[in-house]
Amino acid sequence: MADLAKSVLKADGEEIGFFWHGEVGQADAPAASLYITDPPYNIGINYGGGVSDKLGSEEYHEMLRRVLTKCYDNAADDAHLFFIHYPEKIAEMWEILTEKWECRQWISWVYPTNTGHSQRQWTRAHRAIIWLTKGDPYFHPRGVTQRFKNPSAKVVKEKVRQGVKGVALYNWWEIPQVKNISKENR
Repeated sequence: MADLAKSVLKADGEEIGFFWHGEVGQADAPAASLYITDPPYNIGINYGGGVSDKLGSEEYHEMLRRVLTKCYDNAADDAHLFFIHYPEKIAEMWEILTEKWECRQWISWVYPTNTGHSQRQWTRAHRAIIWLTKGDPYFHPRGVTQRFKNPSAKVVKEKVRQGVKGVALYNWWEIPQVKNISKENR
């Protein structure tokens, strides 16, 4: 694994968090009430500079166990961890994911894509996001909303008149991917 690097995340000039690149288990993870991890998928991508995501299965699972344990041990008493991966890999690693953390919910992240089409199977256009918790962290179900799906319904029209901007998220989120060639990534 590459050396751990940390980038400060700021909003309006104020430090609000960190982006960690590398294995958090090798250093002190920041104490926090929210962790979001999108680990290498261990599918053999060579990133150059000696960095590859192809480990043996046991080594890969042990690396993830160290990261999850380090985050749990350093987390606030009431904390969230969102873990992003392929659904079949989540199922394969379920015991590791829930060794310390409790599963609050399985979320499907769906995204439109024009790549990965095959003659043998349907195109993968989603990832699993496992929402894990420690303790009983605060949850604001309407902290992020989406547009109403049926704006012509009478009850929805009434909500809009009342100033309600949208509905709470479902357990599937449609969010386009940001790739290395995406405008947002430049």
